Amino acid sequence: MSARPPRLVVGVEVHVQLATRTKAFCACPVEFGAEPNALCCPVCLGHPGALPTLNRGALAAAVRAGLALGCAVAPRGAVRWDRKNYFYPDLPKGYQITQYDHPLCENGALALSDGTRVRIRRAHLEEDTGKSSHAGDGETLVDFNRCGVPLLEIVTEPDLGSAAAVEEYLRLLRDRMILAGASSCSMEKGEMRCEPNVSLVRGDGSSTGISELKNLNSFAAVRAAVAFEAKRLEEGPWHPAGAAPPRTTYGWDDAGGRTILQRTKETAADYRYFPEPDLPDLPAEALAGFVAEGRAALAAADADRSAAAGRARAEAVRLGLAADQADLLLVRDLTGGRFAAALAAAEGAGAPAAEAGPALAGWFLGPLAGWVNGRGGDWAALRASAGDLAAALGLQRTGKATAQVVKEHLLAGEWPGTGGDPAAFLAGRGLLGGAGEEAVRAACAEVVAANPDVVAKIRAGKTAARGALVGQVMKRMRGTADPGAVNRILDGLL
Repeated sequence: MSARPPRLVVGVEVHVQLATRTKAFCACPVEFGAEPNALCCPVCLGHPGALPTLNRGALAAAVRAGLALGCAVAPRGAVRWDRKNYFYPDLPKGYQITQYDHPLCENGALALSDGTRVRIRRAHLEEDTGKSSHAGDGETLVDFNRCGVPLLEIVTEPDLGSAAAVEEYLRLLRDRMILAGASSCSMEKGEMRCEPNVSLVRGDGSSTGISELKNLNSFAAVRAAVAFEAKRLEEGPWHPAGAAPPRTTYGWDDAGGRTILQRTKETAADYRYFPEPDLPDLPAEALAGFVAEGRAALAAADADRSAAAGRARAEAVRLGLAADQADLLLVRDLTGGRFAAALAAAEGAGAPAAEAGPALAGWFLGPLAGWVNGRGGDWAALRASAGDLAAALGLQRTGKATAQVVKEHLLAGEWPGTGGDPAAFLAGRGLLGGAGEEAVRAACAEVVAANPDVVAKIRAGKTAARGALVGQVMKRMRGTADPGAVNRILDGLL
């Protein structure tokens, strides 16, 4: 009997940027894409004598987030602030204000679709660092605009056992943060950054080292990085049961599809935590109002979502959508209203709801979702408007473009990021309009002539081999041939 494969063990740390107009401990605005070093002041730059003041909005958002995760708020009594000391170019103070042994929220959980209970160890409020950009010739440019932006660090227990489970947890976490109004979690803007801690454990208790994968900013990157690191760790070295395995930090090379060693993982002692002298503790009773307001806000959000779910069920019946499609597109609304807008535009252009609904659902959950996930998972990256998508559906419905052309050359290409007239886009590439009968017949004849072995199998009764010929014809025609015409012509030739 072969030995059982080692078990993958993953815990995740997530930094979520809280939805506030100003920073955690000063009045500097929080804006994405501002001129470098334009959103700074003596407080967030750590100038001598500058004193921090807690942002009540950040505290309220953090409490709502913790409640949405089922956490207890301030279970240890007073909430304390600490200094985490380390030196790096993008940390001008030389320390980060965070929480160490008295976090704001503790002991929550999220349940995955297979029933796995992912325990939330803690969720604590802290400030972000700046951003380093490595230029050519060894230069490093530093932008301090993000210094002091409020973050909620959410830490799980090592309860995840696959790359797919890690991704599902992160998507569920994002949904909860958005529902709570705590964050918009735009990964493209760095508002949700993920750091899985990956290791392997054998049945005898021996284990590999723990690899922390730093600053992953898309679901695709998380899935690929965890899978790669798990495979790499199989090579060892393995450490005996009970031994403390080493901890190392890795970056993810998206282009190379591999992890890159950065440094040996620091421990708490390396950071020399000590109480933040410039911020008073928050007594648990001082948080009671925030907790009550947070519970009320979550109850209202849940009620709104329940009402939306009822409307979505009725809409799903009207459109002929599957339950899971309706949940993603209408209840959880992962596209941020884009599916509903495209559907309304398509119906306005004369497409029957029962035809437009399933077609657009397939697009948004298929090629468009893949396109968006490749760009950080942020639907704001989609520039094709509702009208553009309705026009693309019109091309497919009228036969001016085949479903394959629309899927492969329009939806999965560069067009979703630019939008515009889909007919002009396809025409400029010679893909608009179905291929003529003679062109399709010529392509079919060429494929039949080039594949005598496949033809012989088909004529001997192995009809499944016929799909290979259809695929080759469609490839030669760049997807512009009507599949029905291809099958009809191949029938005659065979």
